Formats: sequence, C-alpha cells, structure tokens
Amino acid sequence: MICTLAKPMRKSFCLFVALFFSISINVFSQTATVSITPTSISENGETATLTITLSAADSKENVFVVVYPPASSESPSESKNTGIPPDFTVNSDTIRILAGTLTGFITVTGNDDLKGENTEVAIFQINESSTNPGNAIVGDPNQVELSIVDDEIIVALHLSTDSIYESGSPFMEAVITAFLSEPAPADVKVKFRVASLGTTATAGDYEFPIDL
Repeated sequence: MICTLAKPMRKSFCLFVALFFSISINVFSQTATVSITPTSISENGETATLTITLSAADSKENVFVVVYPPASSESPSESKNTGIPPDFTVNSDTIRILAGTLTGFITVTGNDDLKGENTEVAIFQINESSTNPGNAIVGDPNQVELSIVDDEIIVALHLSTDSIYESGSPFMEAVITAFLSEPAPADVKVKFRVASLGTTATAGDYEFPIDL
C-alpha cells in the first residue's frame, strides 16, 4: 500500500511545485522598461516611437502613464506643461500593454514653430497608473530623452570696425559693414546706435551721411 500511494503523492508534489513556480514567475517577474527610437527628431513634424517593454508577459493588462520632468536646459516638456505652444505632441499620455503581450507604445511628433532655438531636450518618464490592473512594476530605465532639433536658420549679425583721423588725413571716411553669419530667409534691417562709453567719440567728432 505504501508503494502504491507514494507515486501519486510524488506526482502531486511535483505538480504543486511546478504550479507554484509558474505562478511566481507570472506574478512577480514582470518589470517595465522604456525606450525611444530615434533619439533625435526635427521639430518639423518628424516622429519618434516611445515603447514600454515587459520582461515577461502578464495574464492581465498593464497600464502606464507618461509624465514630463523638467530638463536641465530649455525644455519642451516645460512648454507643454505651461501651455506655451509645445515643441512636441504625443498621441496619448497613457500606454496600455494588453494581457499576454510584451509591448505598448505611443508616437511623439515634433511641432514646428517660427522661433529660432537651440536643440532642446524632452524627458519622458513612465509611472504605473493608479488603476493599473496588472502585476508589472516599473524597472530601470524608466526615463528616456529625446532631442528636438530646430529647423529655423539662426543668423548672427556682425559689424566690421574702422578708424579715421579727426583731421581727415590720411583717412577721412570710415566704412562700417554689417554682415550675417549666413544668408537669412528674409530681409534684415540693421539700425546703428553709437554707445557713449569710455573714450567713444561724441556726435561733434563725426557725422553720418544718412539717417540710420
């Protein structure tokens, strides 16, 4: 009798261990990490895909929300949060990973403006939704950065210098030239003003041939 009961007990014990191990993996092993591709886009309508990936499939749906921490430099995420026309848009602030699947994603789109800017940094962070029905927890990395490249031409203005003699000899006229670092998309009008600092000449020491 002992031998005949031992085999079913052994099988039951093995089945219990297998089920427990399977349930442990299903409940406790999922971590969610975030990535973005590409990591740099133009503000002129280019797109990037922000993806959350689970380390293992869950039997329940998992829901995450995307937030936008301020960047250390001028940040489109700050613009988005303060209501200024944003440098990017997202098709959703919520990412859902369906039961039995590993990934969910949203699309980030550059938003064009007419302001000349340096390349900006948008930061995206994922958090579990307060109503998340799934078992996954947020892992590392939970943040990604996206560079948004401006498409306006940033033009620098420069002035040449010259000198003349008060007596008019040997140089009676000076030529001051305004020039740009690169061609501008529209006409640029330059107004001159003489700053009276230090040894700067006063209006009695010179005259302009035209009204500037």
